[in-house]
Amino acid sequence: VRAAERDANSTRSELAAIATTTIDKILGASYNQNKQAHDAEVPDTDDPALLERARQATDYANGKGSNPFKGMSPDQLSLIAYDESGTFTVNERRAAWIESSQQDQEWRRVIVAKMMDEYSRTGVIKESLIEVAAYYKNLPAIELAQLPEGFDLSTVINPGEGPEKSTDRLMILVELMMNNWQVPEEDEPPQEKGSATIDPLNADGE
Repeated sequence: VRAAERDANSTRSELAAIATTTIDKILGASYNQNKQAHDAEVPDTDDPALLERARQATDYANGKGSNPFKGMSPDQLSLIAYDESGTFTVNERRAAWIESSQQDQEWRRVIVAKMMDEYSRTGVIKESLIEVAAYYKNLPAIELAQLPEGFDLSTVINPGEGPEKSTDRLMILVELMMNNWQVPEEDEPPQEKGSATIDPLNADGE
C-alpha cells in the first residue's frame, strides 16, 4: 500500500531521485558513514522471527551467514528495499536490494544466452525479445524509473524486420542488459548499479 501510494504521487524523475537516495543510504557513502548505527538497529517489534531476520541481515552485511531474503520474489524484494517507513532496518533493505540485483543479473545472463542461441538458430530474434519486453513491462515503477532517460523497448524490439536489423537490436539489448545494472557476486562488496562494464559479446562477462 505504501509503495502504491508513493508511485501514484511521484513522477518518474521523482521516483528516480528516491531510488538514488535509497541506494546511497543502503549501499553508498551514506551507508558506510553510518554503519555502526545500522548494525545496532533493530526493528520495532517483539516478533522473534522478525528480530531474527534483522539479525541475520546485519550478519550478512558483515560477511557472516547467508542473505535472509535469498529466493524471495522480485516484487517483495523491491517493496522491502525501497520502503522508507522504518518497518525494515537499513541492513534488511540492503540485503533485499542485493538479492534483487543478483536475481536480475542472473536473468540477464540467461536471456542474453537465449537471444544468442535464437539468432544462431534462426537468423532473427523474436521469442526472446518478447520475453525481454514482458520482463521490463512488469518491473516495479521505482525500478522502471532507473532505466536510461528516454528508454523505450519499442525502439529496439521489432521482430518483423530482417536479420541485419535483428543483429543491431540484439547488440543494443545485450549492451543495455549487461552494462546498465551490474551487481557484485555474493563474496564481493556491493556497488551501485551501472558501475561496471561487460563485453556485450560475452554473456558470462569473461
